[in-house]
Amino acid sequence: MAKLIGKSLIMAGVCLGALSAPLVASAQGIKETEASRALVRLDALEAQIRDLTNRVEILEAQNSALKGELEQRKATTENVAPSNVAVPEVTPQPIDAPVAAPQADMQPATQINNQVANNQVANNQATSVNPPASSTASPATAASPSVSMVAKPAVFDANKVLQSAKTKIQAGEYQNAEAILTDFTDNHADDANAPEAFWLLGETRYVQQAWAPAAQAYVAYLNKAPTGPKVPDVLVRIAGAFRELGDNGQRCKALNEYKRRAPNPSAILKARADAEMAKAPCP
Repeated sequence: MAKLIGKSLIMAGVCLGALSAPLVASAQGIKETEASRALVRLDALEAQIRDLTNRVEILEAQNSALKGELEQRKATTENVAPSNVAVPEVTPQPIDAPVAAPQADMQPATQINNQVANNQVANNQATSVNPPASSTASPATAASPSVSMVAKPAVFDANKVLQSAKTKIQAGEYQNAEAILTDFTDNHADDANAPEAFWLLGETRYVQQAWAPAAQAYVAYLNKAPTGPKVPDVLVRIAGAFRELGDNGQRCKALNEYKRRAPNPSAILKARADAEMAKAPCP
């Protein structure tokens, strides 16, 4: 499985010519020291900071959504007065319709009685059939609007789906978030927001220690956005996934590519990359 992911990484064009070299079968371990434990704790703190950042983004999105709902409600309340004024003019028309309906129903009843009494069928049947035809036609026309309303297809909203996945991630519901993002990437891989969906999908799998599927999602991000803003983060995550899979060769190639792509990383990313580099040496 690790070799298959390594081939995908080569196809993404992420690593340099050295990606064609043979894979190393197992990672080289190092003894745990005070420095390495501090780096691991720093990595955990960085994860907490990232979670808090995601929470702030979610709260901001929810706040903007609430503002939008308030504006829509204000707009609808302003339009209530004209609609109420027009209602009295329309209400007399439905009142007349029920008046005509009983008269139409009464005519067939009297005609049927006359037919039974006088045994005259031909003319009376013709006159009795016409009123029910008009009464049965009106329900058919009344039912047609409901059929058209049911036939409306659902519209895919990428931003809403991503926001839902982020909310699940923030709540620790990683499996639910993974299901949402998997549906996104499987059915809407050509959407403009697909790279972010692949990044989040890799994060949900990485947290669940599904190393091979996580690496696949990260490589898919590189294929979709080879110059995207998350490329340095993705390379560090790929390195961690390959380390867990026992492929130190691909791990080191990903780290070397990270150094080339991120000459001036942020403090958080640098701390995460330094912690990964300290976990196993690279030739």
